[in-house]
Amino acid sequence: MERGRQTELEQRLKQLEGLVTELRKQLHEESLRRQTVEEQDRERVQFIALLAHELRTPLTPVLASARLLVEQFHPEAGSPQDRLISSVIRGAEALEARLSDMLDVAQIQAGAFLLEKTLINPAAVLKDIALQFLPLAESKRQALNLNLPQRLPLVKADRRRIAQVLMNLLENAVKFTPEGGNIGLKASIRERKLVIEVHNSGAAFSAEEKQRLFQPYHKVDRQKLPGSGLGLFLCRRLIESHSGRIWVESEAGKGNTFGFTLPLEDSVSQHQEGKS
Repeated sequence: MERGRQTELEQRLKQLEGLVTELRKQLHEESLRRQTVEEQDRERVQFIALLAHELRTPLTPVLASARLLVEQFHPEAGSPQDRLISSVIRGAEALEARLSDMLDVAQIQAGAFLLEKTLINPAAVLKDIALQFLPLAESKRQALNLNLPQRLPLVKADRRRIAQVLMNLLENAVKFTPEGGNIGLKASIRERKLVIEVHNSGAAFSAEEKQRLFQPYHKVDRQKLPGSGLGLFLCRRLIESHSGRIWVESEAGKGNTFGFTLPLEDSVSQHQEGKS
């Protein structure tokens, strides 16, 4: 009887040893697969960064030369020469912006992305960006409304990156809002957070579109509008790197609102509004 039990235990031990061996083998194979994927990711990021850099190098003199042509020859507004040079400049600037997005994505994915945080005046940033987009909105007969409280606290953030987020959201608002529509830029304080919202009166996003808006290389297939599909992905990563949150609210007949938060630190929130 004892011998039968011993034999049974030995068999079970052998089965367990076999299972452990198989698990170790699977873990080793999974580790090798993970290493391969990580290496492929690193190579892909390096390739994107190299490609963007190599393309920007010859683009810089093209853009500078086109601008120099305008300064030297002063083509008459609306003339064939003016339209051609303007087309070259717009195309070069659009390509430069997309290459910058690619470089930012490569840096983020490589973990080499750094922020330069200082105390900034969010009201000044919002007003500055709104003024930059006012002519573009007016060209489409769109109303650009700025809604700011009398006082906003200083915020510790990377001014250039927050401006980049705002410009991207406003560019999308102008792009997706029909002629004669409304665009709103609003700031408020909620639960010790600065909340910034960009509203547009364009067509509402579907539930599927909302889920994919902040994914890299996703483009909303609406009127075949241009874009790299990286803008909102970069916005999300930039805001998250500031310990904030970004979202979109969409309702048929009311348009879309993109919002994001920036945390207010105790020492910062006690300051009065000052210079950025």
